[in-house]
Amino acid sequence: MSFTSSGPRSGVSSAKSVTSVSGTSPGIASASSTSGSSVSGSSLLSDLKSAGDIVANGLAAQGLPLYAENIRRMGDVFFHVDGGTVGHTNMVAQDVTQKIDSVDPDGVRRIPMDRDHHPALVFRFSDQSVAQRAALVAGDWVNNVNYSDASMGIGITFRALGAVFGSCKFGLGAQARLLKYRSRANLAPKNVICSEMCVLAYQLSMQENDACFIRLDAKHTLPSDLMKYFVGEGRAYWQLVAYR
Repeated sequence: MSFTSSGPRSGVSSAKSVTSVSGTSPGIASASSTSGSSVSGSSLLSDLKSAGDIVANGLAAQGLPLYAENIRRMGDVFFHVDGGTVGHTNMVAQDVTQKIDSVDPDGVRRIPMDRDHHPALVFRFSDQSVAQRAALVAGDWVNNVNYSDASMGIGITFRALGAVFGSCKFGLGAQARLLKYRSRANLAPKNVICSEMCVLAYQLSMQENDACFIRLDAKHTLPSDLMKYFVGEGRAYWQLVAYR
């Protein structure tokens, strides 16, 4: 079930899907390191106007490989897509036949990749050692971190609702929460939505002064915000590598 907010950021459901996110990108790098084929960044994302445009560009025809098991890497982040909609965010686990995500009411879980039949776009971080640490951090949260403290009873949780009403810009609130999580066993937050889980797992695997640090407030980052970051501000470190 979806609803529209009257605020500056709108369109969220229990699956965290958000439509028509504006943003531009000069393109992406080649995917040859993972698939043996090359992707033309200039033709692929140079005219990007929205997250939905990434999907509409006909990615398979332009050289992106199918996300087969032999090219998967732990820590890869993938977004469910449906037409022009960017939805649920997932991370590839240490065992690349499995994925980690956060859903209501289960919280952070690990399930086989072959149980996920949604079309998706897959992004990869440039430093595989950081990506591996992020996957291990998220793996430690499985069955230990919730999705939300409470639900409104109509398919919308307070945690998901809270993500909409707030800026995803990294600031003092985000810094304070990271400091709190770093002091805990397993670096664990109490609750996370899907995109928040992926952002935090990477942030807690880096230092805030690292050039590659994801400068987003995880608590207020929707899936569309994260994809926009990957093809925008974070494009030097994140590469669109496959579809599934």
